[in-house]
Amino acid sequence: MTSIKSYHRPTSIDEALELLAAHSDSAALLAGGTQLVGDLPVNVESIIDLQALELSEITGDERVVHLGAMVTLQQMVDHAALPELLRTLAHAAAANTFRNNGTIGGLIASRDAESELLAALLAFECEVRIQSKEGQHSVALLDYFEQPIDGIITQATIQANGMAAVERVGRTPKDVPIVAVVARMPPGGELVLAFSGMGPTPILCPPEKVAALDPPEDFRGSKSYRKHLAQTLTARVLKQIGG
Repeated sequence: MTSIKSYHRPTSIDEALELLAAHSDSAALLAGGTQLVGDLPVNVESIIDLQALELSEITGDERVVHLGAMVTLQQMVDHAALPELLRTLAHAAAANTFRNNGTIGGLIASRDAESELLAALLAFECEVRIQSKEGQHSVALLDYFEQPIDGIITQATIQANGMAAVERVGRTPKDVPIVAVVARMPPGGELVLAFSGMGPTPILCPPEKVAALDPPEDFRGSKSYRKHLAQTLTARVLKQIGG
């Protein structure tokens, strides 16, 4: 059973990093709490609440948008500067109560393999800014998935332009998708295809290599079924954006 011994609410990144270092492996960072509260690791004894760090602003223009790590999913839904597809997927990601608590930083840290929204962030070339005791680092979202950097996520930056489309298959229209595919064609750039439900995290894959993917399997779908979905949905999104 988990036993919380201390709760901290730092007012600066430096203070939060000091607390994180002091409590080492027994500390957990609390953003919106939608995932941590329901699935608190058994080794956690200290909670470091990030809500007072002033990381909830959205800035930018029609080309590049910066989202503070504490920006909620509902803020994403409501913000006109974000691409319509991201706003739609943020709305679909959770019910109203959870959208007003769940944060983009928490979502990124979860590396949720089934998240359509995380797949979309990959397609929109998301970069993650992380603050650690060693300094500030910016990494591509896919690189963060593959090898997370110790520290505190402070910002996500996306390329907001280009055509984009999403296709999904789930057991019901409201269910978490078994497989989802997000395609984006940036102006003058190359097609980006992102997938959820096809790996241990959302992944990127060019169209010509989709048939070679080796997805996981569970009670909702075998490997062969997921590969079939990935190919079928890829064809659909490419048709939507003229790829």
